[in-house]
Amino acid sequence: MLVQGGGGNASLKEGGILHVKSSGTWMSDALKRDIFVSLDLAGVRKGVKAGEEDFSSLVLPSAQGDGRPSIETALHAIMPHAVVIHAHAVNSICTTLLPSAVERLTQKLGGIRWAIVPYAKPGADLARAIQDVLEADAPDVVFMSNHGVVAGGASAREVEERLRDVESRLSFDQTVSSQPAVQADRPDVAGYRWHDDAGLGALAFDPSRAQKLCRRALVPDQVVYLGGPAVWSETVEDLSDIRAEWLRSRGVEPRLVFVSGLGALVHEDVGSGGMSMIFLLGEIAHRLPITVVPSMLSVEDELKLLNWDAEKYRQALDAQRGSAGN
Repeated sequence: MLVQGGGGNASLKEGGILHVKSSGTWMSDALKRDIFVSLDLAGVRKGVKAGEEDFSSLVLPSAQGDGRPSIETALHAIMPHAVVIHAHAVNSICTTLLPSAVERLTQKLGGIRWAIVPYAKPGADLARAIQDVLEADAPDVVFMSNHGVVAGGASAREVEERLRDVESRLSFDQTVSSQPAVQADRPDVAGYRWHDDAGLGALAFDPSRAQKLCRRALVPDQVVYLGGPAVWSETVEDLSDIRAEWLRSRGVEPRLVFVSGLGALVHEDVGSGGMSMIFLLGEIAHRLPITVVPSMLSVEDELKLLNWDAEKYRQALDAQRGSAGN
């Protein structure tokens, strides 16, 4: 799994033009409609040096559509490759969450020019971090801690093959939590629905794994589409106080709740982007070794994402997609 929902992006450089995915669009829609915008590459690179991260003014008049350039436009501009793909690839993400990430990458990726950068807020901050490793080395693959991976090459096929090779080498042994037969007497919870995915619901019977998702957010899009980490509740009754606390501190109710011994609850306001994130979280939980405490975003990291206009734009697009039934 290389991307989920509106996450990830891609670009092509040709003739001084940067074609990059529009913010909030889905890579899976690329063959059905135009999801790219075209910008002046030299202008974007000049803006990157000045610390800018909104390049909407550089969209060429001839560009189709009215989308905003990806939040990661700066990242694509500074990569020297003709084709760049930024993926939220699950094995790459899981590897960056490990305390032994560098050791694992060194062991698994012989023959690949790679680098890894610490977590940085998407946009200008992340582009600066990647610029530093590009100047120090010439990697074709850069892992972004608690975020994903970006790869470059001469063609789309080359980059896809490179990403799939990396994901294959970084594969994990997956442990599937056991779950008793679903009980018919699970109570209805106003504002929520019981999630019917067996793998995710099983985490309600496996607190050691579920808790990896409940401390703080692991990746940026978890904050964007779910408001923060998952929640563990011993009983359905306990959820009332948890909901009130989330409303007070975050302005929303928890989007994903594991109720001990019952299953997983998903908030009714979760859209298609949020559902794709929930799927990713289940994949992460079943890959991470049980003894590992994954690296997490800080409270400050989460707040920067929650209060960022660029991410509010993506949230609005996801809400429109959900309301349209897509």
